[in-house]
Amino acid sequence: MAYLNLNTLLLLALAVLLPTASLAQSVGVGVDDVDDAVELQVEGDVICSATGNPVEGGPNAGSADAGVSLICGKMGAAVAVGVTDEKGHYHLSAQVKAEVGELVKGNECGVRVKLPVPSCTALNHQGALYAPARILHTAASDKVLCLAVNLFTLIL
Repeated sequence: MAYLNLNTLLLLALAVLLPTASLAQSVGVGVDDVDDAVELQVEGDVICSATGNPVEGGPNAGSADAGVSLICGKMGAAVAVGVTDEKGHYHLSAQVKAEVGELVKGNECGVRVKLPVPSCTALNHQGALYAPARILHTAASDKVLCLAVNLFTLIL
């Protein structure tokens, strides 16, 4: 009986992992051909407030140790992940296939912050913060796309 349960568990694990692996490949994680690659760069701050955004007239302290991802595509595959520093600042960078750069141009990329954030009681609920990314400027013959994000929105 334990053998059947172990096989079932293994099949379930494969069913979950294989689609994730193919999705990651489709958005360009693990680029082999550097000539067909672009670099995405985004940086910003996660503020310790109910929305993760600055509050007018507030102290606007950063949220340290927040998990941050640059996600692209309709399935929201992470192309870069990181953690905010002690001041709530993040910088994410990833080499991706050129097609992913087109996703940015089509407004299909953004920054997601996983909640709860341990260092901020205002962000202690479940869910995520999301902010769409847009191209701020390009550099190095259009091989580097520097991105900016607008305000975060709470997603439960």
